[in-house]
Amino acid sequence: VAVICASADTVRNIMLEAQRKGMTNGDFVFFNIELFNSTIYAGNGNWLRDDGRNDEARRAFRALKTVTLLRSVRPEFEEFTVAMRQRSLVQHGFDYGNDQVNMFVEGFHDAMVLYSLALHDALSGAGNQQAEPPSGLEVTRLMWNRTFQGIAGPVSIDDNGDREGDFSVLGMTDGDTGKQEVFKNYYLTSPRVSLRSGVTSPWPPVKLKTSRRWVVAQDPSAACTLHVVRSSAVSGVVIGGFVLCAAVLIAAYVVRRALCGGRRRYTVVVMRRSRLHGEDLEKHSRLREDSVRSHFSEA
Repeated sequence: VAVICASADTVRNIMLEAQRKGMTNGDFVFFNIELFNSTIYAGNGNWLRDDGRNDEARRAFRALKTVTLLRSVRPEFEEFTVAMRQRSLVQHGFDYGNDQVNMFVEGFHDAMVLYSLALHDALSGAGNQQAEPPSGLEVTRLMWNRTFQGIAGPVSIDDNGDREGDFSVLGMTDGDTGKQEVFKNYYLTSPRVSLRSGVTSPWPPVKLKTSRRWVVAQDPSAACTLHVVRSSAVSGVVIGGFVLCAAVLIAAYVVRRALCGGRRRYTVVVMRRSRLHGEDLEKHSRLREDSVRSHFSEA
């Protein structure tokens, strides 16, 4: 299973490479994460280009499923998108063209609604007796674990402060034309999965392969006996290894003691430091061997 989160061109290049390597025949599944709910992923805009490789891309995209935010069809949201298009063009000079309004805009709108609701609750709960306004931490906690009506429908915030979003899954519903459309919706708040009636997105024709091999034992007791024998064999190897290591260490210690005779010998050499008088130096230049042995015995 491969999960991709990249631009449309990058996704197309990845799928083309997967097609050349034979990875789009059903053994691998590719999921593309589309954050902005762009219309480029509907129809054939995601794979259609002017580079002469559309046929290869169309066959590759049969193995691709795109996960994106669920787009609301409520009239309130449609009115909101129309107003956003007009304001973006008039106030900021940005034209959406044929593309849809980014779903993040709806998220920003709902975030301001959530903040205003939490701030209102914090001020109402404090009353007029409190000298200082509520802290930011208090307002933030009032945002958690609550549900309110957003521009696109009910919005639920869990006890961690995360929004419980709804998602759609797009896939190629017609392998000949390469048409892609939503065939499944996932509602996290329910939670449930809803399949669109009359719309299917089949997987590639080749089924997923598996390398698992099943072994059927004629005698059930034979399998148990085989398991016990294997466990005993492993235990025997481990114990035998410990015994062998211990025997080698003991043998090495005994041999070393025998060769050294139980004693360690030292050799002492007395060096002359200076020349004072010839006879005195000759007389004291070397110690008697028995004197050296008596003074420097085994440590």
